[in-house]
Amino acid sequence: MVQPINTFLEDDKRDRLKDILTEADQIMRPVCHALTNDEQHRVLKPRKGVDPMMHLLFDVLQERGIDIPSCPVDHLKKVVHLEHQMHALMNQLDILHQLARDTYRLARGEAWDGFLNYYGILNSIASRSPEVKNRIKPLIEFMSNSGRKGSADRKNDIEEDDE
Repeated sequence: MVQPINTFLEDDKRDRLKDILTEADQIMRPVCHALTNDEQHRVLKPRKGVDPMMHLLFDVLQERGIDIPSCPVDHLKKVVHLEHQMHALMNQLDILHQLARDTYRLARGEAWDGFLNYYGILNSIASRSPEVKNRIKPLIEFMSNSGRKGSADRKNDIEEDDE
């Protein structure tokens, strides 16, 4: 069984995180590149284990004084450095993204579980109280099978995670 949520993000901390992420976005946008689907498929993908070979290549080029004007070695070194910086950021962002997604899913599920429990209680009370029944009429309609198009559409009745 999944552990229930017992710690919460205070609004001021959430706002601070949003500010931090906005600032990170503003810092990254000038140096980052968004690729189209076509560009993503056309970008060259290096062989596994190329990093040590890249540095060996740079060392030998520097020792021999080889530098092509259309592809300067210094530029390539900066590109490799950017690659390493982005990789480290991607790893950290992946971890944070997974934490946020898992917490969202857990909170969403726990909220739905609580909703179902309290709906059951109110529905039971409604069977004895016309006032409560009238008040929760939208809930009853929402939860009733008649509110659905049919069992074939049941899959479409389940709210998907925001991707």
